Amino acid sequence: MEFVTLSKENLAREHICCAISRESDCQVSSKKAWLNARFTDGLVFTKGNVRGKCFIEYIPAERAWAPICAPDYMYINCLWVSGQFAGQGNADALLASCVADSTEKGKKGLVILSAERKLPFLADPAFLKHKGFLPADRAEPNFVLYYLPFDAAGFDSDKPSFLPHLKSSGLPTETTVAVGEPFTGMSSTQNAAAETVSALPETSVSAPACTGFTVYYSHQCPFPAKYVPILEETARKLGVPFTAVRFETAEQARRSPSPCTSFSLFHDGRFITNEIPSAAKFEKLAVSLNAVRGADRADC
Repeated sequence: MEFVTLSKENLAREHICCAISRESDCQVSSKKAWLNARFTDGLVFTKGNVRGKCFIEYIPAERAWAPICAPDYMYINCLWVSGQFAGQGNADALLASCVADSTEKGKKGLVILSAERKLPFLADPAFLKHKGFLPADRAEPNFVLYYLPFDAAGFDSDKPSFLPHLKSSGLPTETTVAVGEPFTGMSSTQNAAAETVSALPETSVSAPACTGFTVYYSHQCPFPAKYVPILEETARKLGVPFTAVRFETAEQARRSPSPCTSFSLFHDGRFITNEIPSAAKFEKLAVSLNAVRGADRADC
């Protein structure tokens, strides 16, 4: 299969695989604007020259919109091959292109978000293990950070990790760490890299609301641009408190209370899912959680 790598020069005329529609569609326009702003950060989006889901998107981990510490690694935002393009070696080819490009750029290896089992919108852990990835770190409730070091010595030193606020019991009132406060459980190299997060000004992200739904999202994924307003309107009709928090910078995303910054839904301060629900599914979820108007609500 022929592959195409997006750039500022061809972005307007190329589709973005998971949202193939008119340029005026909010999903397409939001994702393309996000991509266009990330190219200068070293983001790469390579896709099959076909109409469908067959692409890989990655960025230097230091610039990733994710609460991780992985100095000199490349972070894979998304590797998605589906439909008629699956089972033909295309995922292998896309991953191989990422390995070759990252090696040429002097990276130590790759890192990607997954889970203990296959979940929507996350990399398949079975595929990752088959390709040699190993678990580097874990975060509640079932997220796993996988990594693939290019040097065998990397399996034993300076493993990528989630930032400390994801590992504490419960959720913090604000996902920040005081400037100069050491990050425990990390090597000196990781500590130096992670401390840059705490030193960034005015990028605090509040914890999920104690009552009702809170959704955190970014335009790294095109779908929230369409579905978050739908969920917000559905919640309004149900009389359910609903707060939407969009990450507008990598620094804000790195302070996310969830490893999944493209979309994470919380209820009464507790993580529920990273899957984007339809209006009907959201309504059923609200009912099952006794969140609709008049129902008793749990305290934080």
